[in-house]
Amino acid sequence: MMRLAFILYIFIFLSFNLSAQSKKTLDSLNHLLITHTQKDSIQLYALIEYAWLVRNSNISQSFEYSQKALYLARELKNEAILAKLHNQRGVYYRNISDYPEAERRFSEALEIAEKYNNKLEMAYANNNLGDLLRLTNNPTEGIKFMERAKDIFISLKDKKGEAYTYIRLSEAYQKLKKYKESYDYAEKSLVIRRNLKTQTDISASLNRIGDLLAIQEKYKESLEYYEEALDLAMKNNDATGKVASLQDIGKVYLRTKRFSEADSILRFALNIAIQIGNREQESNIYEFFTELYERQNITEQAYHFYKKRQEIKDSVFSNQRMLQISQMRVRYDLKDKDLQNKALQVQLEKEQFMRIIGFSFLIVVAIGGFWIYRNSVKLKKVNEELEKKNEEINTTLESLGQANKAISQKNHELEKKNEEINTTLESLEQANKAISQKNHEIEIRNKEIELKNRDLLHSIDYALTIQQAILPTTEQLSTLVKEHFIIWEPRDIISGDFYWVADKGSKIILVVADCTGHGVPGALMSMMGNNLLNSVIHDKEIHQPDLILEHIHQDLLENLHTEQTKIINGMDIGICVYDKNTSVMHFSGAGIPLYYISDNQLHTLEPAKTSAGNPHKVDEKFELHSVAVQPNMNFYMASDGYKDQFGGPDNKKFGTKQFKQMLVDIQAFDIQTQHNTMLRNLYLWKRSSFDDQTDDITVLGFRI
Repeated sequence: MMRLAFILYIFIFLSFNLSAQSKKTLDSLNHLLITHTQKDSIQLYALIEYAWLVRNSNISQSFEYSQKALYLARELKNEAILAKLHNQRGVYYRNISDYPEAERRFSEALEIAEKYNNKLEMAYANNNLGDLLRLTNNPTEGIKFMERAKDIFISLKDKKGEAYTYIRLSEAYQKLKKYKESYDYAEKSLVIRRNLKTQTDISASLNRIGDLLAIQEKYKESLEYYEEALDLAMKNNDATGKVASLQDIGKVYLRTKRFSEADSILRFALNIAIQIGNREQESNIYEFFTELYERQNITEQAYHFYKKRQEIKDSVFSNQRMLQISQMRVRYDLKDKDLQNKALQVQLEKEQFMRIIGFSFLIVVAIGGFWIYRNSVKLKKVNEELEKKNEEINTTLESLGQANKAISQKNHELEKKNEEINTTLESLEQANKAISQKNHEIEIRNKEIELKNRDLLHSIDYALTIQQAILPTTEQLSTLVKEHFIIWEPRDIISGDFYWVADKGSKIILVVADCTGHGVPGALMSMMGNNLLNSVIHDKEIHQPDLILEHIHQDLLENLHTEQTKIINGMDIGICVYDKNTSVMHFSGAGIPLYYISDNQLHTLEPAKTSAGNPHKVDEKFELHSVAVQPNMNFYMASDGYKDQFGGPDNKKFGTKQFKQMLVDIQAFDIQTQHNTMLRNLYLWKRSSFDDQTDDITVLGFRI
């Protein structure tokens, strides 16, 4: 504990200082870049080295210098160096979880490295592509790339690269739950890196072993590895390494129920992860925070961090991005087939050559044997023997003729095979060209979509600000009712649900509404509903709930159901009007009921079955309900979003029956605890669902 306190003390005051050696190297490179203004290979290599050294401590500067190096390499027409540059830039994009861009960079690096037979960069590109497949849940495919990288590094006697590949293999085997293989590779990497004395790399290997020990619940041993890794990461100002070690130490504290220490250290890690833009690490920390608050039964915070992680997960692993990673695997499958076909063609040519040599050797042996035999035999009947030999020669010649026919047949078969191989290669080449063209088109289209989505999200975020400004504040509700809580959870940032209150002297009016749709269409409908309530209640001074509902119904019909705009549905709405003089609650609803608890019994004031604004509503009046309010009587109105949420062990809807039972179960609690319990139940129900949130959710609970 004292050791960790010392490390955290150093972290607070020294975490952003470089080690003396690294700072000296950077200062030298910076001085060179300032003084050496000529655009040549010296400046190019200085830019590349500087960008790589600051990749974990200042990612924006690293991007900037790497981009300058890329422009300079193209200006100098130094295509060969692009293999190294693309490998490095791919790592930047991987670290901020932009996997499609990372894959593009690694693929370009591999292509250029193969063109110039740069085995070192070929190894790094294969290793990086394998790691990318691991990160996108394809560790088995990723291992194939990593094994290629390992073989190249070993052939080059490059121990640093070999250790790097062992780390990636360890991560891939952990993903497959093959922990022994994972641990062996992690140990190999640590041994090599300790011998090389590369402190930043040692830190990564220590974290790797710590993770595997933590999986086995050997927390004391794992903490020792994590603390040593953190110490090294701080000395080298390795921001990514700091986050990795800090979040892992926080994880150990969490699992050993040291919650306060876990909270503090995870917040350190989160701040750095956000600062360097590492979305994968940020997502992992949100997952640990969710578990931390869930274990302490602090539901609101657990749900908050759960949603934060889901947002990152949705953006990083969207269908578009996963599609692009799938295309990567298709391209490399085609490339493997191309190489296999070329190898087959070479093998066939070798076999043909060996057959010809073999038959030629047979001819030589046969003829030689004949002459040896003729000279050695001194018998009287020479003519008879010669005739016999002639017969043998004829027999041999016949055999050779048959052999030649067999060779001709084999040659014909080989020609056909070659034609098939050439046809296959042409098809593969055409397929590769088509895929490349499609990928280029997809890339352009995706960038356009990304820009449009960014603008659209900014607009929707601003729309949320407007929508929240229109909703009643907690202070407004507190002045009208004795106690209350509100759960308002949009499905798509902005909501089609809204709630509304008004103080009309002797009457208090409370409304919950669920408009058709969600997201932008629902939000537009909610704005219309808000305006209609203002018009009917404030302008027309109508304060009886059934009459309010009838006016809103007619106004919606008039506004939405013209010949040009035939919209079928309107909005579900529940309206409560409390009369202070008589202590009576009046209610009328369309699709939204009013629940209340009296004498520990749940009662339901049923609404009309149809929505307000529905043109198919029959000519029946909205029913007016009235109930005398007793002390400590609790009331609830809710849209159908909570009840319709999928989840639980069978992935089914929460349902009205379970919702009502929950209202009965929470009656022993105060209003705030009721709110927390309902949030916790919603979070636990949603967490086990295969689906995301299905609808906007609003629940209003209050006590007069």
